[in-house]
Amino acid sequence: MGRRLVEQQLRGAAALLDALDLGVVALDGRSKPITLNRTAQDLLACPPDGSTLPLALLDLADEAWRRDTACTRELVLGQSVLRLHASRLEDSVLVQVHDVSLLRHLQQAHRLLVDAVADSLLERVEGPALLVEALASVDDPVLATRWLRRLRGEVADLARLVGDPGQDRRASRPGCLVPRAAPAVSRRWS
Repeated sequence: MGRRLVEQQLRGAAALLDALDLGVVALDGRSKPITLNRTAQDLLACPPDGSTLPLALLDLADEAWRRDTACTRELVLGQSVLRLHASRLEDSVLVQVHDVSLLRHLQQAHRLLVDAVADSLLERVEGPALLVEALASVDDPVLATRWLRRLRGEVADLARLVGDPGQDRRASRPGCLVPRAAPAVSRRWS
């Protein structure tokens, strides 16, 4: 198809493009804007003529044109994170603009939550680990029994912290580490 025909078709599809939740920018081979839909105008804070398109978008379009392959890049624009995906189409380049701000915020929140849980678990595991080390070196059965009860309490607290809906089911399985009622210490200490 000729360049003018592609440009004419893209302009004719403006109403359809405006109905999309996805930003669409069409550029010619010299990175001159042919059309951009309302979503792209809003996301890129750009007028309908595309006169203030971000340099990063134009560079990406040039790269897609030169390489004749699809290219993707993320762009931070104010408080928004936009994923730009450029593809060559005949004598033009089509750039899709996705707002991935919420996704990036959720990923950051997930990382912070995982870090906080990991820190909390490490803090909770340090106490029982120290008690196990100390218990291994105790010769006094009364002291050992007291520490063992404390250790069981710490492990029970840790199990509640990490627990899940299947916790009761696991407690009945042999070899399970979920604490049960503490049996009396019957070991003789010498």
